[in-house]
Formats: sequence, structure tokens, C-alpha cells
Amino acid sequence: MPTRVTWPSFVIVLIAASCSQSHSDPGVADGGPDADADVDSDADTDVDTDTDSDVDSDTDTDVDSDTDTDSDVDADTDADSDSDTDVDADIDADVDADTDSDGDGDGDEVIECGWSECTADNCCESEWGRGGEEYCTDIDVDTQNCGECGRRCGRDQFCAGGECLCWGLDVCGDACVDLQSDRDNCGACNNRCRGDTPVCQAGVCRTCEEAGYLECDGECVRGETNDESCGECGNTCPDGTQCVEGTCTQGECEVECAAGSACCDHPWGGIRGCADLRNDPFNCGGCGQRCLFGQDCVEGACGCAPWLTDCDGYCADTQSDPANCGECGVECGPGDPLCSEGACTGCEDWGAVECGGGCVFIDWDTQNCGGCGERCDEGEYCYLGDCYEEDDGGGGMM
Repeated sequence: MPTRVTWPSFVIVLIAASCSQSHSDPGVADGGPDADADVDSDADTDVDTDTDSDVDSDTDTDVDSDTDTDSDVDADTDADSDSDTDVDADIDADVDADTDSDGDGDGDEVIECGWSECTADNCCESEWGRGGEEYCTDIDVDTQNCGECGRRCGRDQFCAGGECLCWGLDVCGDACVDLQSDRDNCGACNNRCRGDTPVCQAGVCRTCEEAGYLECDGECVRGETNDESCGECGNTCPDGTQCVEGTCTQGECEVECAAGSACCDHPWGGIRGCADLRNDPFNCGGCGQRCLFGQDCVEGACGCAPWLTDCDGYCADTQSDPANCGECGVECGPGDPLCSEGACTGCEDWGAVECGGGCVFIDWDTQNCGGCGERCDEGEYCYLGDCYEEDDGGGGMM
């Protein structure tokens, strides 16, 4: 007879409760063993480390990706902090359009002018009928159109950099004067020495006595060199003699010379004849008295003219001499090879271009036509930087 197993009463109660729950819960799957996996699926609560994976919400860098607002700085880095790049583009265009040589926005425009082409500023009316009523020139160096059309320099002036200038002298209008000795422009243009101070000396109007002159019949006279008042008022030197240092000086030969000159065997280094003992460097102050090389004969004495400086026996114009610029021994070099008003300056200040350490005008120089080293062929000339054949009247560009 089989043995009957008797279950404890509390176990029976547990089994009954379990069975009744499995029939009442619709969310539990059929089959006991699989449903047990639900207990394992409860590990999903562990898998709920997704809450940690929610760090993804942090790692979404969405907040950081908001740095796209920073990346928007890229738009600002276009100098958009000012405004759109269009502004920059507009500025560039405007600046380029206005940056011309004269700053007025139209000077660089090339136009037809007569039989050639040039900028509007350099197109001037012709006075010689060179192929039309107008012609192209260079207002930087043209003495008839200096700085602008129609502005003429004086007879003794030259044009450089669009300005009328004088070599070693001062500019007063269209004249070249020495402000140190010119009685009509003493110390300044149009400052005239008159009345009791009729002599201009060192840029100051002075009396005859202050200047060391004789006063003869109301006039200031230099007794050292005046042939009619030599040494004193009324002492006239006879023909064939000259007043030198207040003495009537004779010549050395029999040639008859007019008053104010004397006969010397080698006047100005030539054959026998009449010489001016006051300015002949071969007969300075007397026949045969030669001045050293580089010296001048000034009023019968070897030395330098009042506007020149003695630099070791050489008379230099320190206002324009590039070897003695401003003072003796100061040389102007590459970059500033010219001397103007006692200061070294660049070629461009004179409307020229530096080539090989010197200044050239590339508009006219056949050896540097249009640029350094650009030579015109034999039989051609340079006009406004282009070479032309001499027989084509300037009309055929080569």
C-alpha cells in the first residue's frame, strides 16, 4: 500500500494563494517557468541603470551643443560684430575707388588726350599744336604746367614734385632771389630795404655805415670794388685799370681795355686780353692770380660766393649739394639721394624714381623709359614712359 504524503497545512495555504494569483493577474505570461523570468526581468530595475544612461541626457551635450550659440560667433567673427561682411565688402570697394594719387577720387582716371592717353590731371592744353588742342604731360616736372595745368615756373626756375624751385636760391613768385642780400626781398619775399637802411646784408636791412659801405651823394657805395669811387668817394679808376680792394689795379699788357677791366696775358685761361679782376678765377685781384680748384673769384678775392660754403677748399651749396647737404661732409645716400633745402630727400619728392642710386624721370629718360633699365632703341625718344620713333611725330607707340 503506497505511502501517503501529508503536506503541512501552511504549505497548502501558500500553494493555493499562488494559484489564485496566477489566474487573476493578466500581465503575467502563461507557463510557470517563463513567468519566473519575470523575477529576473525584475533585474530590469537594475537595467534601469538607464537612469544612469540618462546621463546621456547630459552627454547629449545638447546643453554644450548650445555652444552653437558660440559657433554663431563664427558669424560674428566675420567682423559681423560690426555688421555684416557686406559692410567690409563695401568699405573695400569704396577705399579702392577713392585711393588715387591726389585723393579726389578722379585723378587716376585714364582718358584720351590729344593723340595719346593719360590721367585727367596730366591732360593740358597745348600751345604748340602737338596733334590737337590738348596733350599729355607730367605735371610733376613740366615747367609750363607745374603741379597743375597752366601753372608756369619762372625763367630761372625748374619744376620738381609739382613745385617751382630754384637751385641754391629762394623762390619769390616766379623769381629766384638771395634773401640774404636782395634789397627787394631782404630776409623775406617783398621785404624792401629803403630810406635810411638801403642795404640788405645777412637778411637784414642796414644803413651804409652798418654795412661797411661809403655814402656818396646819398648812395651806398662799396669802396672796395667801385670804379668811380675806389677807396673813397669820387676816386675814379682810369681806363685799363680796375678797382680791387679799394685800389685801382693795372693789367700786365698793352691791350687797351675799357674802364672796369685790365689787360692780362691769360684772361679766363685764354690768350691775352681784357680781364675782370673781380671775378676772373685765373686773374683774381690781379693778373696771374689763380684761385684753387673749386673756388670762385668774388670781388677780387678767391673764396666762395656768399651763398656757398667753403668745404676744405671746395665751394658747396649746402642747400642742394648731395655731398654736403646741410653742412660740409654730410652725404645723401640710397633711399634719399637728393639734397633739397639742406635736407636729404627721396626721388619721389621731386616726381622722380630712384634707379641705381640716382634719380631719373622715367617719363622722359630714354635709358629708363617707364621703369628702371627700360631703354628705348636707337632713333627713339621717351614720352610719358613709352618709346616712340623720332619720325612718327609722337603718334606711333613702339
